[in-house]
Amino acid sequence: SLVDIYFVFYIASAVVGGFMGHHRHLNDLKNTSLPIDLREHQGREASLFERTFGPGWQHVWRVMVKGLLVESLISPKQAQSLAQAAGVALDEADAPMTQRARVKNQKPI
Repeated sequence: SLVDIYFVFYIASAVVGGFMGHHRHLNDLKNTSLPIDLREHQGREASLFERTFGPGWQHVWRVMVKGLLVESLISPKQAQSLAQAAGVALDEADAPMTQRARVKNQKPI
């Protein structure tokens, strides 16, 4: 028969996964024009990162940005802007920048 258990499984997985992704608002995940707000204790994405990765989420953000930069998926200017938005430096030598106080009227990128 043309329809076997694997075909049914993959179709069911796709449908259930699509509904789960839509429920978790993962629709525009690759849309680079969406604003992100990484202001500590103010920004929506910052609180999501802190809830997911803990208080050291800026280190995770730095590793992610450096990975995108190494793989040439973002430009150095974009990498610097993304790192600066989270209050971190791309270079380990500039790491004390992660501990500095943030400006309260800082705007999301």
